[in-house]
Amino acid sequence: MKSFILICLSMLLSGCVEKEIIDEINFEAGVGFDLAEDEENTYRGTVVFQEFEPDKSVINRTFSANGLLRQDMRLDVSKQSSEPLVTGGLQLAIFGPEISKKGIYDIVDSFHRDASIGARVFVATADGKSEDLLKGEYGTRGNATYIYNLIQHNIDHRDIPLTNLHIFSRDYYQKGKDPFLPRLKKPAMIK
Repeated sequence: MKSFILICLSMLLSGCVEKEIIDEINFEAGVGFDLAEDEENTYRGTVVFQEFEPDKSVINRTFSANGLLRQDMRLDVSKQSSEPLVTGGLQLAIFGPEISKKGIYDIVDSFHRDASIGARVFVATADGKSEDLLKGEYGTRGNATYIYNLIQHNIDHRDIPLTNLHIFSRDYYQKGKDPFLPRLKKPAMIK
């Protein structure tokens, strides 16, 4: 009798999950953070979404917003987007040079506190503005996927050490070890 009641209750609870249709949401594929030029102690965040077309091509959509916290920027970007934002597909986070010198761990810590963001997200720094890097045009798979594959390729061929959000955080807290982030530069021929 108890097992019958548990089965009935589990069927009732399974209907409580909010349904999201994949074509009606925006997956954050990549984010970039810079210091805002106009305001002091304010960040400028750029989010890249990949929109898949029926002919298998990818359109890059980017939105930018300013805020004191990562969540402030995310709320402002969600106001610009016609579909709800989902961070579960985040592949990489890129930090501009000014914010890298100031310190990035507050933003990295906010990634750890967001349960939908995985620990295998690549974290990198940009030689110029991360916004400019994310708004470039790189191949047919989308900007975030291209940059993610570029980092993964260089890790696999031992040009750069293995790094991701989890490893960066571990190295940050470990005594006697400095964290490492790859530095990305936008190629001159790509606009």
